[in-house]
Amino acid sequence: MVLAKWGTRAILAALPDALPRTDEIIVDWHVLLFTAGISILTGVVFGLAPAFKALQSDMHETLKEGGRGGSGTRHRTQSVFVVVEVAMALVLLVGAGLMIRSLVALAKIDPGFDPRNVLSFSTSLNSAKDVTAAQLRANYRESLRQLEAVPGIESASLIGGSLPMTGDSEVPFWLEGQAKPANENDMPFAVFYCVNPGYQTALRLPVQRGRFFHRARR
Repeated sequence: MVLAKWGTRAILAALPDALPRTDEIIVDWHVLLFTAGISILTGVVFGLAPAFKALQSDMHETLKEGGRGGSGTRHRTQSVFVVVEVAMALVLLVGAGLMIRSLVALAKIDPGFDPRNVLSFSTSLNSAKDVTAAQLRANYRESLRQLEAVPGIESASLIGGSLPMTGDSEVPFWLEGQAKPANENDMPFAVFYCVNPGYQTALRLPVQRGRFFHRARR
């Protein structure tokens, strides 16, 4: 149990922070209680079985069998138990080996971006009703300009639904000329992503073909 606890902490510390559902990887006390209960029950059952057999057998014959080294049936039963135990241990060992190999393979996968020394955070600007869309865009551009001017920052970008492994952004819509649905659940959803030109540099994204976005309008 101690090794499992320390091993889990070590593996979680080595895993990337962006890996989803890492907070769900724990040593579950429900599983520990179940395992402890099964272990105690197994010990009691396999401990009582020979005791009941000894109570029902003739003591004289039992001593004679003990002097001869035991019967062949008893040896065969013990051999079966040993074989089953080794087989189950082998299955667990193979499963643990496959899990470790899968973790090593996941660590070697190139996700297409480099998260090292990259900081992401959420922000919101004034959403008062008297703020126009043009003013909101200007505020975001000014915030981005100030971020890019901070010493030590190589590149910065505003993003919307574009952070890898964090989901995407959706917005409900309806077609022009058609009646607006009564609620958003009846509307189709469009998935959108927005980035600035600095997004490629910040995440060090390799361009496989063509070019990345730039500030020029078309």
